[in-house]
Amino acid sequence: MIDLHSHSTASDGADHPKDLLQLAYRRGVRALALTDHDTLTGLNEAAAEAKKLQMLFLYGVEIEINAPRGVFHLLGLNLDPSKGSGMYQLQQALEDQQNKREYRNQEITQTLNRLGLVCDYEEIRALAHDVVGRVHIARYLFQKGYVKSQQMAFDKYLATGRPAYIRKESFDLEHAIRLIHEAGGKAIIAHPLSLYQSWRVLEESFRSFDDLGIDGLEAYHSNCKVGESRRLVELAHKFDWIVTGGSDYHGAKYLSRKLGHATAGEKINPELLHPLLREDQRMFWEQIQQK
Repeated sequence: MIDLHSHSTASDGADHPKDLLQLAYRRGVRALALTDHDTLTGLNEAAAEAKKLQMLFLYGVEIEINAPRGVFHLLGLNLDPSKGSGMYQLQQALEDQQNKREYRNQEITQTLNRLGLVCDYEEIRALAHDVVGRVHIARYLFQKGYVKSQQMAFDKYLATGRPAYIRKESFDLEHAIRLIHEAGGKAIIAHPLSLYQSWRVLEESFRSFDDLGIDGLEAYHSNCKVGESRRLVELAHKFDWIVTGGSDYHGAKYLSRKLGHATAGEKINPELLHPLLREDQRMFWEQIQQK
């Protein structure tokens, strides 16, 4: 099996990079992309573990893009660690973005304090192994008993339009595509339906994205229905794009997201891997499949 979209504790996943690789291997996954949100910090640890397990590992990242509505995430798949300058530029851009978001997180915490919810940012930071996000603030509010669930924290305080919401600054699409390409990767639209556009508008958007150099889209995802995936594949073919699939695994608590599985809980087709691979990786993948 393969999986081209997964997360670790380097962002908002539940498993450390090393543990994620071990878990994937036990579940039968033999090729995995780690695509943490706006960070590359878990990749080297994951790659080292993959080498021990004789798994094919794809360096990846998931970058948040500025969008007028919905959620626009861009996967950078199969980044090439030998592209020193490109990887460095990507790393620097992500770190700059994280610094801006660190300031935003502290603003959110200060707002919550003004609302009467006493919050200690250092305690919130301790809940995150690396990048602090709203999910960690929500978890903190739940643990402190301010809300009855993490979802309630979003619904009452953190979601768009709620009292402690502060807009997050994200990447410009063209800039993000360029960074991914210079790092040797493919720029793939993650879970396209999260853009919340009609099929007609979605096709128009894809046309503009194609002009900017998008390489493909994630047609198979844990939140997709079979018919939706079929329509996304058809759209990808219109633009001669790569089609990918991933579980978007964040940990065992997300019962609908299982490593190696995507749309309707079906296994991800290993054939989706080939357009992403460099020649040496293709040879290694053939060896793995022969075992």
